[in-house]
Amino acid sequence: TVLETDGATGVVYRIMTREDAVAATEAVAQAFFAGEPVVTRGGGATLRDMRAFCAMWVPRMAEEGNTVLAIDGETGSILGAFLNEDFSNVDPPGYDAFMESCDGVWAPCMNMIDELEGALCARYSIPKTGRQPGRWFHLWMIGVLPAGRGKGIAKKLASHSLAWARSRGFEVAFAECTGSGSTHIMETL
Repeated sequence: TVLETDGATGVVYRIMTREDAVAATEAVAQAFFAGEPVVTRGGGATLRDMRAFCAMWVPRMAEEGNTVLAIDGETGSILGAFLNEDFSNVDPPGYDAFMESCDGVWAPCMNMIDELEGALCARYSIPKTGRQPGRWFHLWMIGVLPAGRGKGIAKKLASHSLAWARSRGFEVAFAECTGSGSTHIMETL
Protein backbone atom coordinates (compact mmCIF):
# COMPACT_ATOMS: atom_id res chain seq x y z
CA THR A 1 0.00 0.00 0.00
CA VAL A 2 1.59 3.26 -1.15
CA LEU A 3 0.84 6.11 1.24
CA GLU A 4 2.68 8.91 -0.56
CA THR A 5 5.12 9.55 -3.36
CA ASP A 6 7.09 12.66 -2.48
CA GLY A 7 8.12 14.14 -5.82
CA ALA A 8 10.41 16.74 -4.22
CA THR A 9 12.63 14.15 -2.50
CA GLY A 10 11.95 11.07 -4.63
CA VAL A 11 10.87 9.11 -1.55
CA VAL A 12 7.97 6.67 -1.59
CA TYR A 13 6.20 5.93 1.69
CA ARG A 14 4.44 2.61 1.90
CA ILE A 15 3.43 -0.22 4.20
CA MET A 16 6.03 -2.94 4.71
CA THR A 17 5.23 -6.35 3.24
CA ARG A 18 6.61 -9.84 3.89
CA GLU A 19 8.93 -9.39 0.93
CA ASP A 20 10.55 -6.40 2.67
CA ALA A 21 11.39 -8.20 5.92
CA VAL A 22 15.04 -9.09 5.23
CA ALA A 23 15.99 -5.69 3.79
CA ALA A 24 14.01 -3.86 6.49
CA THR A 25 15.70 -5.86 9.26
CA GLU A 26 19.11 -4.81 7.96
CA ALA A 27 18.12 -1.18 7.33
CA VAL A 28 16.55 -0.68 10.75
CA ALA A 29 19.44 -2.45 12.48
CA GLN A 30 21.94 -0.15 10.78
CA ALA A 31 19.89 2.99 11.42
CA PHE A 32 19.44 2.13 15.08
CA PHE A 33 23.04 1.12 15.54
CA ALA A 34 24.06 4.54 14.22
CA GLY A 35 21.60 6.58 16.22
CA GLU A 36 19.97 4.84 19.21
CA PRO A 37 21.50 6.48 22.28
CA VAL A 38 20.43 4.26 25.16
CA VAL A 39 21.41 0.78 24.02
CA THR A 40 24.24 1.48 21.57
CA ARG A 41 26.05 4.37 23.18
CA GLY A 42 25.14 3.73 26.79
CA GLY A 43 24.81 -0.04 26.73
CA GLY A 44 27.51 -1.06 24.28
CA ALA A 45 25.20 -2.91 21.89
CA THR A 46 26.82 -4.06 18.66
CA LEU A 47 25.50 -4.13 15.11
CA ARG A 48 25.20 -7.90 15.59
CA ASP A 49 22.92 -7.22 18.56
CA MET A 50 20.79 -4.83 16.53
CA ARG A 51 20.46 -7.32 13.68
CA ALA A 52 19.42 -10.11 16.05
CA PHE A 53 17.02 -7.82 17.90
CA CYS A 54 15.35 -6.57 14.72
CA ALA A 55 15.23 -10.10 13.26
CA MET A 56 12.95 -11.13 16.14
CA TRP A 57 10.33 -8.47 15.41
CA VAL A 58 10.52 -7.26 11.79
CA PRO A 59 9.16 -10.43 10.10
CA ARG A 60 6.18 -10.45 12.44
CA MET A 61 5.62 -6.74 11.83
CA ALA A 62 5.84 -7.28 8.07
CA GLU A 63 3.18 -9.95 8.42
CA GLU A 64 0.97 -7.67 10.52
CA GLY A 65 1.16 -4.81 8.03
CA ASN A 66 1.40 -1.72 10.25
CA THR A 67 4.99 -0.64 9.59
CA VAL A 68 5.73 2.34 7.33
CA LEU A 69 8.81 2.32 5.08
CA ALA A 70 10.54 5.16 3.26
CA ILE A 71 11.86 3.87 -0.07
CA ASP A 72 14.22 5.58 -2.51
CA GLY A 73 12.00 5.93 -5.58
CA GLU A 74 14.97 5.57 -7.91
CA THR A 75 16.91 2.66 -6.40
CA GLY A 76 14.16 0.91 -4.43
CA SER A 77 16.36 0.77 -1.35
CA ILE A 78 14.97 1.35 2.12
CA LEU A 79 15.92 4.75 3.53
CA GLY A 80 14.04 4.50 6.78
CA ALA A 81 11.26 2.80 8.69
CA PHE A 82 8.87 3.27 11.56
CA LEU A 83 8.31 -0.19 13.00
CA ASN A 84 4.78 -0.30 14.34
CA GLU A 85 2.66 -3.05 15.80
CA ASP A 86 -0.54 -3.85 17.59
CA PHE A 87 0.13 -3.59 21.33
CA SER A 88 -1.74 -6.88 21.82
CA ASN A 89 1.37 -8.76 20.64
CA VAL A 90 3.63 -10.50 23.14
CA ASP A 91 7.41 -10.70 22.99
CA PRO A 92 8.53 -13.03 20.21
CA PRO A 93 10.13 -16.42 20.81
CA GLY A 94 13.83 -16.01 21.38
CA TYR A 95 13.59 -12.74 23.30
CA ASP A 96 14.86 -14.21 26.58
CA ALA A 97 17.69 -16.05 24.80
CA PHE A 98 18.65 -12.81 23.05
CA MET A 99 18.77 -10.94 26.36
CA GLU A 100 21.09 -13.61 27.79
CA SER A 101 23.45 -13.77 24.80
CA CYS A 102 23.65 -10.21 23.43
CA ASP A 103 26.96 -8.34 23.39
CA GLY A 104 25.63 -5.13 24.95
CA VAL A 105 23.79 -4.39 28.15
CA TRP A 106 20.12 -4.17 27.13
CA ALA A 107 18.43 -4.76 30.49
CA PRO A 108 18.36 -1.11 31.69
CA CYS A 109 16.73 0.06 28.45
CA MET A 110 14.23 -2.80 28.37
CA ASN A 111 13.40 -2.22 32.05
CA MET A 112 12.80 1.46 31.29
CA ILE A 113 10.46 0.50 28.44
CA ASP A 114 8.64 -1.94 30.73
CA GLU A 115 8.13 0.89 33.23
CA LEU A 116 6.85 3.22 30.52
CA GLU A 117 4.46 0.56 29.26
CA GLY A 118 3.29 -0.09 32.82
CA ALA A 119 2.50 3.62 33.26
CA LEU A 120 0.69 3.67 29.91
CA CYS A 121 -1.37 0.63 30.85
CA ALA A 122 -2.31 2.19 34.19
CA ARG A 123 -3.22 5.55 32.64
CA TYR A 124 -5.41 4.10 29.87
CA SER A 125 -6.70 1.01 31.73
CA ILE A 126 -4.94 -1.30 29.29
CA PRO A 127 -4.57 -4.86 30.55
CA LYS A 128 -0.96 -5.97 30.92
CA THR A 129 -1.73 -9.32 29.28
CA GLY A 130 -4.48 -10.66 27.06
CA ARG A 131 -4.99 -7.35 25.28
CA GLN A 132 -7.72 -7.10 22.67
CA PRO A 133 -6.22 -6.64 19.18
CA GLY A 134 -6.92 -3.47 17.22
CA ARG A 135 -7.16 -1.00 20.10
CA TRP A 136 -3.63 0.20 20.97
CA PHE A 137 -1.10 1.09 18.28
CA HIS A 138 2.56 0.85 19.30
CA LEU A 139 4.85 3.17 17.34
CA TRP A 140 7.87 1.12 18.13
CA MET A 141 11.18 1.97 16.46
CA ILE A 142 11.97 4.74 13.99
CA GLY A 143 15.21 4.93 12.08
CA VAL A 144 16.57 6.68 9.01
CA LEU A 145 19.77 5.64 7.29
CA PRO A 146 22.41 8.30 6.54
CA ALA A 147 21.44 8.30 2.82
CA GLY A 148 17.93 9.44 3.79
CA ARG A 149 18.76 12.10 6.35
CA GLY A 150 17.93 15.74 5.73
CA LYS A 151 14.84 14.94 3.66
CA GLY A 152 12.21 15.09 6.42
CA ILE A 153 11.77 11.31 6.27
CA ALA A 154 11.47 10.68 10.00
CA LYS A 155 8.66 13.21 10.40
CA LYS A 156 6.80 11.78 7.41
CA LEU A 157 7.26 8.23 8.71
CA ALA A 158 5.69 9.34 11.99
CA SER A 159 2.84 11.24 10.30
CA HIS A 160 2.03 8.31 8.03
CA SER A 161 2.19 5.90 10.96
CA LEU A 162 -0.30 7.93 12.97
CA ALA A 163 -2.61 8.30 9.95
CA TRP A 164 -2.38 4.54 9.37
CA ALA A 165 -3.34 3.85 12.99
CA ARG A 166 -6.35 6.16 12.68
CA SER A 167 -7.42 4.58 9.40
CA ARG A 168 -7.32 1.14 11.03
CA GLY A 169 -9.49 2.23 13.96
CA PHE A 170 -6.92 2.08 16.76
CA GLU A 171 -8.12 4.01 19.83
CA VAL A 172 -4.70 4.98 21.21
CA ALA A 173 -1.32 5.36 19.51
CA PHE A 174 1.83 5.70 21.58
CA ALA A 175 5.58 5.85 21.11
CA GLU A 176 8.46 5.15 23.48
CA CYS A 177 11.16 7.58 22.41
CA THR A 178 14.71 6.95 23.60
CA GLY A 179 16.39 9.59 21.45
CA SER A 180 16.04 13.37 21.32
CA GLY A 181 15.27 13.31 17.58
CA SER A 182 12.38 10.88 17.86
CA THR A 183 11.10 12.66 20.97
CA HIS A 184 11.10 15.99 19.12
CA ILE A 185 9.28 14.53 16.11
CA MET A 186 6.59 12.88 18.18
CA GLU A 187 6.06 16.03 20.27
CA THR A 188 5.45 18.09 17.11
CA LEU A 189 2.74 15.82 15.71
